[in-house]
Amino acid sequence: MKKWLHSHYLVLLLIISFVSAVIIFANGFFYYTSPIDKRPFQKEHEALKPGGKVGHGLGIIGTSMIIIGVVSYSTRKRLKMLSTFGNIRDWLNIHIFLCLTGPILILFHTTFKFSGIAGASLWSMLSVVLSGITGRYIYAQIPKGIKGNELTAIELEEMRKEVQNEIIKEFKDLNEDVLNMIDKIIAFKKPEKESVLSVLLSIFIDDLIGRRKKFTQLRKFLERYGLKHKELKHLIKLEEQRYLIMRKIILLDTLRQIFKYWHVIHLPFTIIMFILLAIHVFVTFILGYRWIF
Repeated sequence: MKKWLHSHYLVLLLIISFVSAVIIFANGFFYYTSPIDKRPFQKEHEALKPGGKVGHGLGIIGTSMIIIGVVSYSTRKRLKMLSTFGNIRDWLNIHIFLCLTGPILILFHTTFKFSGIAGASLWSMLSVVLSGITGRYIYAQIPKGIKGNELTAIELEEMRKEVQNEIIKEFKDLNEDVLNMIDKIIAFKKPEKESVLSVLLSIFIDDLIGRRKKFTQLRKFLERYGLKHKELKHLIKLEEQRYLIMRKIILLDTLRQIFKYWHVIHLPFTIIMFILLAIHVFVTFILGYRWIF
C-alpha cells in the first residue's frame, strides 16, 4: 500500500471509530447522561442497560472485536508461514482499529458504571488501550522498510546518503556554505540522558513544535536564494526526509530498547484484561443473562 494511501486508510479507520461513538452517544444521550438511580425509569432503559438488547449487544460485539484484533495480529506477527500474507503495518492498523472501537462499544455496554468485576475489567482494558496508543507512537518512530521490516543503521545511512546526493544533484547552485548552514538549522539534538522518558519526551516535543520551528527557519533562510516556489517546496521536503532519517539513526538503539520495555508493560495488562473479561462473561452466563440467542 502506497504511503499516502496508507495514511488515508488509517485516518478512515479512526473516523469510523469516532463516528460510531458519536452515533451511539447521540442516540442514548439522555439515558447515558442521567443519574444512575433514575435510568430504570426511562423508556430507553430496557434496551440500553448492560443486559438489554442494545447494551448487551454492544458488549458482545466490542468483546469480539478485541479478541479478533488481538488474535489476528498476534498470529500474523508470530507465524512465519503468514509472513508474506499482507503488510504487517496494515495488520497493525486493523488491530488498532478493532482494539480501539471494541473498548468504545464496551464502554457504552457498561453505561459508564465502573464497579465490580466488570469495572475492574474495564479499567484494565482502558490501560491496554492507553499503553497500545503509546506503543503505536513508539513503533512509528522505529524505521521500517516497505514490507514493514525493521531497518538497520547501515540501511538508514544509505537512505540518508541517497537523499543527500539527490539534494546536491538537483540544487547545484547551493554552495557548501549554504549546505552546512542547512545542516546547522535542522540538526537534531540528542538527549543528554538516554533514559526512556527523556528520549520519548525529546521525540514528542520535536514532533509537536521542534521540527516545525526548524523548518520554518529553514524556509526563511532559503527564500534569500531566489528559489522558485516549487523548487523551495521540493527542497524542504527532501530536507525533512533527511532530517527524519538522521533522527532515527541517532535514536535507533534506544527506540528498540524502549519498545522491548513497552512489551513488558502491555502484555501483562492484556492478560489481566482477558482474565477479568472471561470471569465477567462466565458470571453473566451463570446468572442467566442471554442476548438474542
